[in-house]
Amino acid sequence: MLFGVPKEIEGMDSTMDFRPEVTVYDPDGEIVEDFVLESIEPEIMYEFFGDTYSYLYVRHDSTLAKKGIYSIKVKTEDPGRAWITFGKKEKFTASQIIAVPRWIREIRSFHYLKGLAKWELYGLGIIGAISAALVLLVFL
Repeated sequence: MLFGVPKEIEGMDSTMDFRPEVTVYDPDGEIVEDFVLESIEPEIMYEFFGDTYSYLYVRHDSTLAKKGIYSIKVKTEDPGRAWITFGKKEKFTASQIIAVPRWIREIRSFHYLKGLAKWELYGLGIIGAISAALVLLVFL
């Protein structure tokens, strides 16, 4: 499990002070883990596909001891944005891959960013250069 807060962008107040409490409950409603983030020094995490930065507060790996549905409660007194993710590997279907550009826009917006990720800009530049070269080869 990873838990983080989008890192502020230039020109806005720091988001580092937004530190919700995160509690994991087992299928019986018993607390498995309780993360109080006030005293945790966050790691700055870069995510390539969205080209985003976050303050990562929790990097936790554990075996779930009971079968059933676990739940997580994120509690805060202040408004803010936080994200949580589970698992070790992402797998996508073909139809999901088609949706990746839309997801990237949503992820970047959630992180207070607009426009294309760096890799998208580079990709478009390369495609443009190849297209221009092909046009020149055809007409020369």
